Amino acid sequence: MMIFRFALLLFLMSPDLMQAQSVVGTWQGTMTSPQNESVQVVSMLTLRQSGANYTGELVLQLSGARETYTVSAAMQNNLLAGTATYPTDQTAYQFEAMLQNGKLVVGVGLLNIPVMGGVFTKVAKTAATGSSAKPAGTTAGGGPDGLPRNSRLVGAWAHTRYYGSGEFYGSVRTTLFFYPDGRIGSGDSSGNASMGGSSVSSNSDGVQILEGVRWYTKGSDQIWIRNVGGGADRLYAEYGMATDGQKMLLYRNGGKQIYYRTQ
Repeated sequence: MMIFRFALLLFLMSPDLMQAQSVVGTWQGTMTSPQNESVQVVSMLTLRQSGANYTGELVLQLSGARETYTVSAAMQNNLLAGTATYPTDQTAYQFEAMLQNGKLVVGVGLLNIPVMGGVFTKVAKTAATGSSAKPAGTTAGGGPDGLPRNSRLVGAWAHTRYYGSGEFYGSVRTTLFFYPDGRIGSGDSSGNASMGGSSVSSNSDGVQILEGVRWYTKGSDQIWIRNVGGGADRLYAEYGMATDGQKMLLYRNGGKQIYYRTQ
């Protein structure tokens, strides 16, 4: 429920509460980023129920373009919990929603970190029928800070480097994290080494976020870094991604490495 806390705070500051109702239907609201609450993203959420399961679409209006996410969730102790998946690359974000006095409080996150949250109001059936909640096509829009980002990069990517000589061999695994709000991190490093009949392994858990920077993309193959405090932007890496979005070749610091999607 960690990603839900930010959205719940927004609800506690929201006026004009209504009577309780079902989560099924069409809801309109505004999503806000916890990193920049001045950013307001107009959104529409449609939910349907089939037995114990709920499905639907979450549509975000970003910089003149629409992004549609497929929602799949189940009710757990009055909390609707599941995923909001971006169909183009199958990136699955955590999705949570709860009815509070007739308002639907919605939270979206990745890796248990809140990305966006908001308070939604139910749309009258006639109004919902007259509007199109699901656009004919979607394109990757800018992030909460207005910088363009290829949503296919969002997630966790791991690279394993192997080495050896004679009876000695080993491997080192590192992970990169690209967050949808522009943060970038690294972590979950692990290593293994073996010589003869002996072996040793080490692990370093946790994610280290690079402070004061945001990543964004230029064209179809460049990742750039912007310093939040000012200064010139710099090229972080060039990349090429497989069609299925599960493998990426990263060109950085004069070398190239293959990364595989882990989340």
